[in-house]
Amino acid sequence: MLLCDFLFPFNPLQKGLPLPDFFYPSRDTEKPLKGLADNLFHNLENFSNQDYPEYEIIFSLRDNNNPTYKIARKTKNQNPQRNISFLVERCNEGLIEKVNNLIPACKIVKHQLMLGSDSNAMVAGNYLKENTRPMKGSGAVL
Repeated sequence: MLLCDFLFPFNPLQKGLPLPDFFYPSRDTEKPLKGLADNLFHNLENFSNQDYPEYEIIFSLRDNNNPTYKIARKTKNQNPQRNISFLVERCNEGLIEKVNNLIPACKIVKHQLMLGSDSNAMVAGNYLKENTRPMKGSGAVL
């Protein structure tokens, strides 16, 4: 935060000013997949088209016979510029299946921030930026 205080003696977040790209740390978005949620393709597509400098989407599921796998694969094929990966692994460490889908993905995150998001989450194109904004200047460890 010293760099931030040096470059910006006032807090640009409090002024509502746009933040430069270097304020957005790289991040992973974990999407546990199970079952066909309403608007699944649209929801996954919105995450694939975020206005955010660097992020990876990790689709995690127990097996690739899951019907959501084909839809997620279509999302990846239509967004070749986006860093999208799949993790297919059975895990029984958690109490619920969604957690069991997230645990293996947590082990392979590569970036400073991680976001877990349900497959039925509908988001706008600036969701990741807006999700990151509260962490800036707050003393939160990134």
